[in-house]
Amino acid sequence: MKISRIFHGGETMLRHLTISLLCGALLVSSPCDAQNPDRVAAPSAPAVAPLPAAPDIGILLLAFDELPAPSAVLPAAPAIPEAQAPPEAPPEAPPEAPPGAITPANASLGAKNGSFWVAQAQIAPDPLLPVAPVPPLPPVGDVFTPLAPPGRAQLAAVPLRRALSSLGWRDVLPVAPDSPTITRALSERALTRHALDSLQLALSQLAASRNSPPSPELTARAALLASRVGQALGYRAVVALYVAPAMEADGSQNAAFSLLLADSERETAQPLLFNARGNDDTVLRENGAQTAATFLDTSLRAWSSSGGVDRAALATRHLEAARAARAAGNVPEAQDEINQAIALDPLRGESYILLGDMLSASDAAGAALAYRRAVELNARDGETWAKIAIAATTGAVPDWPRALDAGRKAIAASYDSAPLRVALATAQFGRAELFRKANRVDTAEDVELDARKHLERALELAPDDPAVVRLLARGLVTSRRFYEAAQTLDRIAPRYPNDLEIQKQYATALTALTGREEDAFAAYARYWKLSGQKTFEVSTGLAYRTLAQGFDARVDNLGKLARQITSAVATGALPREDALLQLAKLKEEMSLAQNGIAVLLAPNTIAPESAAARVFAADLMDQALEQQQIYLETGQEIARTRASELNRQAVLRLNAARTIR
Repeated sequence: MKISRIFHGGETMLRHLTISLLCGALLVSSPCDAQNPDRVAAPSAPAVAPLPAAPDIGILLLAFDELPAPSAVLPAAPAIPEAQAPPEAPPEAPPEAPPGAITPANASLGAKNGSFWVAQAQIAPDPLLPVAPVPPLPPVGDVFTPLAPPGRAQLAAVPLRRALSSLGWRDVLPVAPDSPTITRALSERALTRHALDSLQLALSQLAASRNSPPSPELTARAALLASRVGQALGYRAVVALYVAPAMEADGSQNAAFSLLLADSERETAQPLLFNARGNDDTVLRENGAQTAATFLDTSLRAWSSSGGVDRAALATRHLEAARAARAAGNVPEAQDEINQAIALDPLRGESYILLGDMLSASDAAGAALAYRRAVELNARDGETWAKIAIAATTGAVPDWPRALDAGRKAIAASYDSAPLRVALATAQFGRAELFRKANRVDTAEDVELDARKHLERALELAPDDPAVVRLLARGLVTSRRFYEAAQTLDRIAPRYPNDLEIQKQYATALTALTGREEDAFAAYARYWKLSGQKTFEVSTGLAYRTLAQGFDARVDNLGKLARQITSAVATGALPREDALLQLAKLKEEMSLAQNGIAVLLAPNTIAPESAAARVFAADLMDQALEQQQIYLETGQEIARTRASELNRQAVLRLNAARTIR
């Protein structure tokens, strides 16, 4: 077995490791001994004294396979770019996740077909290795799908665990990135894919630095990443393992082992890079395992006992780093930092609150559970109860009862805010809809009454909040209280001309009222223009006639206002500059009307000639406004005369459209 280089120790470390390997050869049966018929084992007492008991240190063997190309260039310290993994569809949480676990959006579903656990059970079960039950394979035709072979690192973890166990280490857990242990940590939000991918890349770059010592920045970054995994899974020692052919010319009898021994308690790490040889894959792995186990045993026995680290201070440092990363827009790094802070100090509520704040935009359910852990530590935190209520109403599957319960607890803790009241109103409107579907109309009306009370309070707290207005309008329109909705939005909708939801509810409410046809068409025209809608088909002829009559009144009134402006200029009652500004606004409204009548589709019960006549009328009135602008700019009376005639023709076309059935 050839050792190519040991870093962080130089020649002295190399000599110590050589001596350790010689001792290790006496402790573990060597495959070379079995091939030497001249060597006979002594039949008497063992050649070495029994090893002292190993320290109580748990060891996590994390085996990575199919790493990025080792030619990856290390960027400027200290950051390593996130590994680019293909996006996965967001699955559900694994069934074994404990109640209350925070479900990630991208957690794997445990051991997959071809994983290390299943494949190892099929190939060579290890009595020391807990193996998940092998599920039946789905048939393809009349043939079962074969299992994919495990990777080199995953197979090498088995003899390495056995070798460490023979040296007295009893808590050694080998895991792969798709193992149930890792999956559970992902499902509980204790670990992220970003942390695993970044560690995978760092390990690949360590392997690429075989011909020169790795940079301190790379080693420090790898130590931090490995520590995240250890802290998430509750293991102090983390051994990240990667195995690859050392050189193409060496062939299959030579492999390069790259290990990183990290102390997750102190967040330090030591890389180990060496070559192993063997006549076949099994011998090669056994030789590599003996070398690695001897080195790890020597290093681990030199570790100081646990408890000498100020975990609270370290958690504070990670909490501050999380805030800084979030402020810089690096949300994955911020989440990893906050996970470390929680692992180091799980009784600090502000960490869970920050985690919830980071998850709220992408994973409302996960945010709600993070907030719930915070209120478990401080049940009088009304603001966090409010955040739970808001998150429960904004997720993909809203939870109305939980939102109401959390909201009431927030108010009981003397906390109140417009977003909280909006969340409570949203929950009540959601319940009302369910009651109406179940034909429980009386109950639905009672719930809607409570929802409106919450909205009224929200308007008191934040009268200019569009979210409050939006929800208020939706609630009033849904309950068919169109007059109240129109009254409210007459005052508020002009403040939010670019808010689609508010403008849509405003148009809907106006359309249901008698005598507001022109306002209804104008509101719909603004909404269609804002949304980019190309067609709008009404369900009945009555609804079409309501909007069409609104169009007629709109065009006629725009023409009247334009005539009044030019007449005022002609008599000297209005300066031309002011008149031009007013006319420009009328032309904008005329353009909206033209766009609106083109979008509005007539049902089959309406003669197509009626719609064509209105489109023609709109074009004539637009030309009339153009001529009036020419008059204001040049003072030419002929332009004013043309505008008057075009206006008259437009009105004739509108009257003709109203007579067509």
